[in-house]
Amino acid sequence: MLENPDYVNAASRSKHRDALNVEIDSYTEKRTSAEWIERLNKAGVPSGRSTPSTDLRRPAGRAPAHGPAGQKKGKTMKLVGQAMTLSRTPSRLVSWPPSIGEHTEGVLKEFGFKANEIAALRKANAI
Repeated sequence: MLENPDYVNAASRSKHRDALNVEIDSYTEKRTSAEWIERLNKAGVPSGRSTPSTDLRRPAGRAPAHGPAGQKKGKTMKLVGQAMTLSRTPSRLVSWPPSIGEHTEGVLKEFGFKANEIAALRKANAI
């Protein structure tokens, strides 16, 4: 596969993705997942089994989230849990996603917009 011109770069691999997937599948199906994990780990590629938890019917697939102190106080939202659970680095909610436009003013200031320019954009309903 390394010498196949259809797979020489990312753009070409993307263009020929279906054929590449068939070729990879024909190779990987010759060993079990456990064998691949062992081989990859021995080669220095961190590998392991994953357990998807995106099924919303399963408790692991739902995550009630309470806003951190000072954010959305008293509010709760349900989120889809992470697709993988890592034993040594578990995921956790650090902050709520921003509300629409919550960071607009800060971003515009970062790009050099003055307060009066931002006010004019707001007045024109551009932001």
